Amino acid sequence: MSLQVEFCGEWFDVEEGATFAIGREGELEIDDNPYLHRRFLTISHHDDLWWLENIGSRLSATVSDSDGNMQAWLAPGARLPLVFAHTTVLFTAGPTTYELGIVGDSPTFASSAPERLQVGETTIGPTRSRRRPPRRRSRSATASSP
Repeated sequence: MSLQVEFCGEWFDVEEGATFAIGREGELEIDDNPYLHRRFLTISHHDDLWWLENIGSRLSATVSDSDGNMQAWLAPGARLPLVFAHTTVLFTAGPTTYELGIVGDSPTFASSAPERLQVGETTIGPTRSRRRPPRRRSRSATASSP
């Protein structure tokens, strides 16, 4: 079970028994941006899953799958299991936004897309309702006879 992190075209291997730190310092040194935590995110393997944890105190990260079906915000102190084959992580520190990819060789989640059915015609623009307004009863029909 292996995991790799991609940042700006560089690939980093994550070892199963170690903690992989991401920030201004660590195994993946992002930038010398003073707004970025020295150690912001960590990746580790335990409980038979890979985990992404935000160990920072102020910044959040946005985590999504490669198909765009899932998106989550990883707040300080939170962690998420890395269950997709490819996970994208976005975060902003000061004026700079960063993106990194996390790729696993044995994902624990496989998405399934429902089969698309083509039915009918495509309608573009507003449509009118074909429903008729309710019929009014005439006064003579509702009046009772003496």
